[in-house]
Amino acid sequence: MKKNLKINPHAVIWIIIGIILIVSIVKLIIWNIGTKSDFDPNNITDDFDTEALDVTYKINTAKIEGFVDDGVTTVLMIGNNPISDCPGENGIPALVADATKAQVYSAGFADTCLTATNSTYSADYAPDAFSLSYLTKAMCDGDYSLQDDALNNGTVNQDYAASLDVLKNADYSKVDVLVFMYDANDYLQRRNLYDENDAYNIGTYTGALRASATQIAETYPHIRIIFMTPSFASVVNEDGSYSSGDTTNLGCGTIPNYLLFSIDVANECMFTVVDNYYGTIWEDIASNYLTDHIHLNDQGRQKMAGRLAEAIGLPEE
Repeated sequence: MKKNLKINPHAVIWIIIGIILIVSIVKLIIWNIGTKSDFDPNNITDDFDTEALDVTYKINTAKIEGFVDDGVTTVLMIGNNPISDCPGENGIPALVADATKAQVYSAGFADTCLTATNSTYSADYAPDAFSLSYLTKAMCDGDYSLQDDALNNGTVNQDYAASLDVLKNADYSKVDVLVFMYDANDYLQRRNLYDENDAYNIGTYTGALRASATQIAETYPHIRIIFMTPSFASVVNEDGSYSSGDTTNLGCGTIPNYLLFSIDVANECMFTVVDNYYGTIWEDIASNYLTDHIHLNDQGRQKMAGRLAEAIGLPEE
């Protein structure tokens, strides 16, 4: 005769609780042990990733009445020291020409600014004639009298004459890409960012950039504009020490402010921006690519030329 097997429910409950408790303890031990990490706290690196704030616009020349493509990519570059400091085979124009197989012309005016000193021209500030908006106006009007007068009066760098001749002799009907390339001199010279009452005030950074892009677009609608923003630069203090252009406000903003405001203008006027501040030479790597607080070395020119060549377009292999 079989006996009935009686199950004690209280014992079952305690067994279940015990199992849960054991499992929890095991999992807690495993969690505390963790997994092996490749992080080395003693390894110090300056290699940080940054994200470029590039803006890209291209012109559909097929929609421009009467435009005939000659089949040759012609690039004209205007700016200051990134162009003028090294005009030879190691310079940015030559490096871009080699990378893109384009016909590249350059007009570099050392130590000038994108922005004019004043909103109206004065002969007392003759270098203003070689700021961006006055150069683009001369290109559009075919009138270089302001620049000629400044050169004839001996009030500007006489090396400007050769670059001015490039602009005078250019066939703008065949120019495909116009590059504006300036370093952070506007920031260091404390040029105003904007005028809330006059969006085209050429005495401001955004006003000069807007006026220049608008003049070119109206006169030469087939030309694509590429704006190469300043790369990182430092402020040289009176005692010879450096302050970061990333955080030092000289009264009109930091270099990133100039970058962000130029992007706003680019989106308004529909031209391309190559962000050299976060995308080419930023603070953590600047010492590898600059000779001092602002000027490019050979490696810096190669890096910047590579970025510009990509924006223009590399030939198919």
